[in-house]
Amino acid sequence: MTPARALGTMVAVSALVAGVAIPAYAATQSPAASAEASTWDEASNDSQAFSSSGDLASADLASTSYAARTADEIAQIDAEREALERAKEQQAAQQEAAAQQQQQQEQPAPAQGAPAAAAEPPAPAPEAPPAADGSWVNPLGGAGYYISRSVGSGHEGADMVTSSQADYTVPIYAAKSGTVITSGEVVGGWGNTVAIDHGDGTTTLYGHMSPGSRQVQVGETVTQGQMIGYVGSTGRSTAHHLHIELRINGAIVDPVGNLPI
Repeated sequence: MTPARALGTMVAVSALVAGVAIPAYAATQSPAASAEASTWDEASNDSQAFSSSGDLASADLASTSYAARTADEIAQIDAEREALERAKEQQAAQQEAAAQQQQQQEQPAPAQGAPAAAAEPPAPAPEAPPAADGSWVNPLGGAGYYISRSVGSGHEGADMVTSSQADYTVPIYAAKSGTVITSGEVVGGWGNTVAIDHGDGTTTLYGHMSPGSRQVQVGETVTQGQMIGYVGSTGRSTAHHLHIELRINGAIVDPVGNLPI
């Protein structure tokens, strides 16, 4: 081989080696070695790293750990709910009271002439003893009583306050035979009252009887000493007593001294 040809072959091989080795060497260098950094490289260098510790526990979010309403809204809702419950209770109580009232109204009323408040009808009372002269008898028979006041200062009768202060315990008797001219539960301030016309110009009135205790009605004829009711405290009265009035030809006469009381 000639020296010129050998030299040319060596130059060609060197060029070939350089063309392969230089790119390979450039590929092994880090991006930081390049003269110009790419956008991705700049972003990677500025980014922040985050690492979590194994000691951290995730929060257990339950449905009650948050609310869609404010505390004021919740308080208002609770107040409205309580008001609604109270309204329902009041309505139920009113309905129950109305039902009880209707039931009481539907119960049959006690028969007129029978004691309304007595659980059992009172035992038959003994008749008052007849008067010795046949004129008058004591309207309370032998029951204990005292006269609290008589005619005067606008009071037109005698008040016979009984020792017993209970309904249906002291019977009232007709002081004389006659015809019933008044019989009513509410007669002025006398309350439950009976009046009798004795047919000789005299009349007697028996007031404040126990409720429903009247035994006679208007138009009936009664005999002397017949029981006509029981002592009570109806009308304008503050104690159980018999208010008895005596009239002669329509004029008020004091029963004390004219009746055997």
